[in-house]
Parts: sequence; C-alpha cells; structure tokens
Amino acid sequence: MSTQLFGDLFDQAEQGDVSSAIPGGTYDLACVGARPHNPDSSSIIFLTMNVLNGPQQGKDIDVSMYVPKPGDKAFASTMFGRKIRGFLSYPDVKAAGRAMDTAPDRTSGFEFLASALTGKIVSADVGLRTDGAYAGTNELKATKAPETATLGAAAAPAAAAQPVAQV
Repeated sequence: MSTQLFGDLFDQAEQGDVSSAIPGGTYDLACVGARPHNPDSSSIIFLTMNVLNGPQQGKDIDVSMYVPKPGDKAFASTMFGRKIRGFLSYPDVKAAGRAMDTAPDRTSGFEFLASALTGKIVSADVGLRTDGAYAGTNELKATKAPETATLGAAAAPAAAAQPVAQV
C-alpha cells in the first residue's frame, strides 16, 4: 500500500500550492538534472535545480528554459540570455551551445546543451508565479556566475570539469 496521499497532491495542485515551490528570491542553485522537452517540436529544456544554502537548502525546484529558434522575436533571445548567462561561466556550456549549430539533428543539439548544464552551479533569481495555470510554481528569471565566497572555493571549479558531448 502506498504512503503517498494522492488526494492531498490533487488538492495542492488545484489550489496552486505546489509543494516543490520555494519563495521568490536569489538563490545559489546546482542543476541536478536537465532534459529537453520534445526537441523535435519544442524549444524548452526543463531543469531540476537544488538549493545550496539558506532556509530552502536541499530543496529541488523545477524550472524551464526556452531556447530561441531562428525567427523568434528579440524578446525571446533577451530572456534566454538572462537565464543562460550564469551557466556561460563554464566553458563546456559555451562549447555545447556552439555544438548545437553543427549537431546531426535538433534532438542531439538539445541533448548536448542539457548534458552540459547538468552539474553546474549558478546564482539565480527565481520567481514564484502567483496567477494563471502555473500559479504556485517557480520560474527561472536570470542567472549569474556563483560567488565562490558564498559556495566555498572548491564548489564552482569542480562543476566546470564536466565534459561536453562531442559531435
């Protein structure tokens, strides 16, 4: 018999009280998982981020990152730039982004980027949606390179050692 109370989960979802959400603010986060959402037809990568310090330490949140397509409005590129900026302090993320242009197919390109994002540490501005279908869920607003004083000297460089997929 399951100990999970699905009725409680349904009530939380209906009320927008999603148990994995954290209050909006700036957090040091580690990307513990990244997965493209149907890259043949979508330009979204879902990220599972773990809070590294503060009162929410140890909590995982799920956020998304839209990767602009050719022909998208400039706003899409601006928003992507804000979200990816902190990850660009890692050379393999930059390399994966460039490899997306020469990947054998769109799916492979998105998998390169998702793989490179996993394990990276960033300082992030996280919002908490308050209305609409996604009320009670977190959104990634912007990232920047983490401050090693906050994380400890070994944290950021250790994450950078992850290899990038080759094309």
